[in-house]
Amino acid sequence: MRAALFLLPLLVIMKTAVSQNPEQSSEADAYERIMAFTEDRKLRFTVNDVSRLEDIYGIEGRKKTMQRLNALFSDVHRHFTPHRNRSRQEAMDFFTTVDSLLDEHHISQFYMSESFDGDFFNRTLSKPYKGVPCYYISLIYNSLGKIYPFSIFPVLASDHHIFVRYQWAGKDSSLNWETTIGESRPDRHYIKKNELSRQAINSGCYLRCLSDRQALATLFRYMGVIEQDKGHDSTMFKFYKKAWQLDTTRLNSLYALSACHSELGEPDSALYYLDKAHAMDTANARTWLAYGFIYEENNHTDKAIDAYDHALQLDSLYGRALYKRARIALDRDHREKFKQLYERLMINDAGNLPYILRLDKLLNTKKNSIHME
Repeated sequence: MRAALFLLPLLVIMKTAVSQNPEQSSEADAYERIMAFTEDRKLRFTVNDVSRLEDIYGIEGRKKTMQRLNALFSDVHRHFTPHRNRSRQEAMDFFTTVDSLLDEHHISQFYMSESFDGDFFNRTLSKPYKGVPCYYISLIYNSLGKIYPFSIFPVLASDHHIFVRYQWAGKDSSLNWETTIGESRPDRHYIKKNELSRQAINSGCYLRCLSDRQALATLFRYMGVIEQDKGHDSTMFKFYKKAWQLDTTRLNSLYALSACHSELGEPDSALYYLDKAHAMDTANARTWLAYGFIYEENNHTDKAIDAYDHALQLDSLYGRALYKRARIALDRDHREKFKQLYERLMINDAGNLPYILRLDKLLNTKKNSIHME
């Protein structure tokens, strides 16, 4: 959970910015308001703001992190001038300015896999950390957009990645910004890279702008992972459930809830959440793999075989599905089937090495060993 603390000061800005910036009757009024923006009206993080979060989450605010974020926001205010009309050029100017300042303030140099010993908050935004989870940076862009008259939203590109989108009223009404490389990328880039199905996009699983409430689902999902690693099952479940309640079309939250119920010996509840995921994206190999897990754990091996075969029909080189299906073939002494699956695993021998080693171990311990040609 400590790794998630960095982004919590950002959450307060979503509410505070709206309260400090009254709605304007026109874009011209908004432009003049920004031009007249004085130091005493500038949006800032305060200890009191984080104290309100502390009351909710039980998390201690750290002054140094807020100071670093304040410094970033102040520099953006000095270096970027809004255009009189919302446009693609304004979006590019804004994104490139913020991207360069993120590097100057070393905010893009936070890395999730560090050990986090010592003063976490004072270390996360300073060298020598490299890289930053896309979600944290997307919140910074989203929060800055609330100071100006912009509409900037986090957008889910896949189960593991978020970028930001600037929207305006016009013919070409949006611009995506890939925070990990500091460049613009069209929707088709993410569709091809992540093999997103049209059904999943139409169901709202991917490539839609997230509201503040829906964006929070990422935080709670991540907190659930942290609690799971600690073995805190009850807390883990609460975080996963909250993530799904905040954004009911988030597939990875549905997978997590299904896995939780399966581990608790509640297959019907596990299948309930998988069915919801399947309804939004019937061509998702990961869903069929999860079906296979549940069926196999509950001794419905034939149903498990059918589910794994469905997964492999959608992705013939899906390593985990190949391993699970090959293990059943080995248990049933289906030698030719096992050989076919094993050979497909070997196509990507580096990526599938853990599965190959497990199968080799099973082969060596089986009395009636299957001899490979």
